[in-house]
Amino acid sequence: MKIAAALVSILALVLGRMVIAQGPPFTPHGYFVRDVISLLIANAMIWLSQRSDWSLRTRAQLLGAGWIWLIVQFGCSIYLLCSGV
Repeated sequence: MKIAAALVSILALVLGRMVIAQGPPFTPHGYFVRDVISLLIANAMIWLSQRSDWSLRTRAQLLGAGWIWLIVQFGCSIYLLCSGV
């Protein structure tokens, strides 16, 4: 689970860099750092969901929220890359 989350994060970052490389209106000011921090938070949520000393409800919420965060970030990267906004 943690490895899959890391792979999705890497793919989202690569797609984000490809969007920046397209040039205007995409500007590289803080975009990459913001995405790295955002994806690190999502991966931390997935990592923390593996703790056995927390309740099952808390762990399930962390896992669900982390994966939703990753999927939305990845989907937005794909959309921006394909749309050429």
